[in-house]
Amino acid sequence: MKKIVVEKKSSENKYLHRSFHISCDEGLCYLAQRFGPEGVIEYLQFAASRYYSPLSDKMSKEGLNAMKTHLEDIYETEEATDALYTELSGGVLHVVIKWCPAIRYMKSRGRTPSPWYMETTRTLYHTIAKNAGYGFALDSYDNDTGAAEFRFLQ
Repeated sequence: MKKIVVEKKSSENKYLHRSFHISCDEGLCYLAQRFGPEGVIEYLQFAASRYYSPLSDKMSKEGLNAMKTHLEDIYETEEATDALYTELSGGVLHVVIKWCPAIRYMKSRGRTPSPWYMETTRTLYHTIAKNAGYGFALDSYDNDTGAAEFRFLQ
């Protein structure tokens, strides 16, 4: 029997963090039960202010194109580019999400996303935008599919 040695770096592996979304939703449920709706919002504001501070800083310096690129990169990584539509015009970044890859994954694993999961869109993006000096408006959100429409505003 011939022995084959394959050398591979972890950076060569495709990174998909889909199971993270289930853990995130579980965490939001815990926060809601333990601390109420305010606890969910407060946690997500804190997380967005810390984890996404480089994105807020980039938006402050480079404008809404930084968020547009960020969203496009996320949906490419999630292998869901067909779910995202963005249009940047006149100081407004208009975003349409046809379906959320995280929710699609959760449902494929038999999990119904909690009512708190939508806050990963509303509160996170609102906080990122606010910290960058922009406004944010969530125009629609479908809890069943994660389809959403929102805007970042100057």
